[in-house]
Amino acid sequence: MSTDKQSVKNYYDDVALRKLSSFLKPNLRVESAWATLIGSIGKPRRILEVGCGVGDITFRLSRHFPNADVTGLDISPRSIEIANKVFGGSKLNFVAGEINALAEKEFDVVVMMDVFEHIDNNDREGFMCSIRDCIATGAFVFGSCPTPEFLAWLKVNSPQHIQPIDEDITIDVIADLARVTGLRLIMYKTVSIWFSGDYFHFLLGPQHSIKPLAVVSSKQPNRFKEGVKMILRGNKKNIHSNDLTAEDKLALIRLRMGDEFTRELQKLL
Repeated sequence: MSTDKQSVKNYYDDVALRKLSSFLKPNLRVESAWATLIGSIGKPRRILEVGCGVGDITFRLSRHFPNADVTGLDISPRSIEIANKVFGGSKLNFVAGEINALAEKEFDVVVMMDVFEHIDNNDREGFMCSIRDCIATGAFVFGSCPTPEFLAWLKVNSPQHIQPIDEDITIDVIADLARVTGLRLIMYKTVSIWFSGDYFHFLLGPQHSIKPLAVVSSKQPNRFKEGVKMILRGNKKNIHSNDLTAEDKLALIRLRMGDEFTRELQKLL
């Protein structure tokens, strides 16, 4: 599949508002990947999310790891404009562009949630080299992708959900990513979201170490009320919640983007 990059940017600019609407509703695919991710990467200092879209997952990473510097990257200028306005903060930065612009930044963790399949086959080697160039020694790379079988099913049965570039990502492709980045495949697992075996998660890490998995307590305090009150007061410090309700999220968007923008967003719900 080959599509010019400007067409791809235009596509993601056009769907940016719809992407933000998904922030207001639980997404089983994202929740599954999130559970795998936070149980696998310890306490990173610098995190990069590639293909962050409007920044809702990047925001969530920043709240979950409040001491980390978190960067969201996307090729869509419109998406990054929204991300900076809605979610931007002192330790949360959003950048419009391609990953080669972040060479030598030395991130501890690179996150790609449903992104790798949207890299054109012709650009894949260069993309993998750019990941290699922006990771620190001992870094981890996490990703989630649809399985080739599910992607094939979508192309026949639900083509409206196919994006301008949707390539098959096999375990051989993940092995190539490990080879190029100098990391090793620590974890690869198939998960079932809407259909049996429709997605998979993978984790690459250092060659000569075993990373102990973080233990995520199911009894962590729910602090979303405190967090939203602090946002509404203009205080961005110590907002750790990942469990904002739809009403709380709308309040945040309305505060940052205004009533007219929020009304347009609500029409998509």
